[in-house]
Amino acid sequence: MVLESCTPALVRLPIGAGGAAGEREVVVELSGTVPDGVTLCADGSAYIICYRPDRILHVDVDGTVTTAADDPEGTVLSAPTNGVWIDGLRTLVTGTRGRGPRAALTPPRTGTGPASPRATRVECQGHV
Repeated sequence: MVLESCTPALVRLPIGAGGAAGEREVVVELSGTVPDGVTLCADGSAYIICYRPDRILHVDVDGTVTTAADDPEGTVLSAPTNGVWIDGLRTLVTGTRGRGPRAALTPPRTGTGPASPRATRVECQGHV
């Protein structure tokens, strides 16, 4: 899964047997948002952390999008940027570029750990 902030969309890029990226497949378009982070759930769904508006969305495996947390005044989520699972993958904590240090929620789904412990270098339009 790849989260595209400028499109904005959540997409899949299949990886072929030789390691080459396959054709881009849109999972869901997220018009009217600036998504900044994605965390995956054990059931295959995902939480999308939106920098603007201050919101956390849930994308079900069938592509249905629901709002998990909304902060119209920007006082709690405060420009959330990314998310990480803690507490045995039961609590989703967001980072922020705003006033608060972070926000946490305990959604009805549990998270999933990283697919690989190794770091990955990603290049996008000349930036690393």
